[in-house]
Amino acid sequence: MNLKGFTLAETFCTMVIISVLSLLFFQNVYFNYTRRVAATKIQRFHTIIKQIQLKAQKDYSDWIDYYLKPETITEERFMNEYILPYVTYLKKDVDADGNVHVFLSDSTSFSIKKTSCMTFIYDINGDNPPNIPGKDIFYFNYCPATDSSFIRQGDFIPYLTKSMSNKEAALGMCRETPMSCSGYISFYNFEFPEEYPYRIPL
Repeated sequence: MNLKGFTLAETFCTMVIISVLSLLFFQNVYFNYTRRVAATKIQRFHTIIKQIQLKAQKDYSDWIDYYLKPETITEERFMNEYILPYVTYLKKDVDADGNVHVFLSDSTSFSIKKTSCMTFIYDINGDNPPNIPGKDIFYFNYCPATDSSFIRQGDFIPYLTKSMSNKEAALGMCRETPMSCSGYISFYNFEFPEEYPYRIPL
């Protein structure tokens, strides 16, 4: 009776195929894991800032000034008076221009930038790279009555313009302008759908 075993080449090819399949599997698991971690952080940040907004509106009678007269409120004042008293943070840095960068206990950070709205710039991994919108940086806004391009003025919202009226339009904007990706994932309760166009780092 003749017994035929695997040749060395056949064994090697089998091992290569198994290795490639394993790599693809674990890569997919890793990408799903990073998306879940990022989604949890973004959901938590959104909840925290919404709660801060409600508390500050109750405690500061002049909170409404930013909604009605945004020119009267600077970035530094908005951060120091209306935000920081209500959030636990590890440290804050202030640059030469007065921009405040706040580091949170979950290894994330955020700063604010006064544009037509007060824009919150949230980094899911602090100062670590890549520091790219749509990947580890996500934008939120608190918009006054004078800004009409965003959905819902006078409220803390993701970067969601009126042109992003549905998931398809929001996905197109996310691809074209990554700072609007928080608006896209807000359609999914800040989870990352399969169609999300960027890889999320930790």
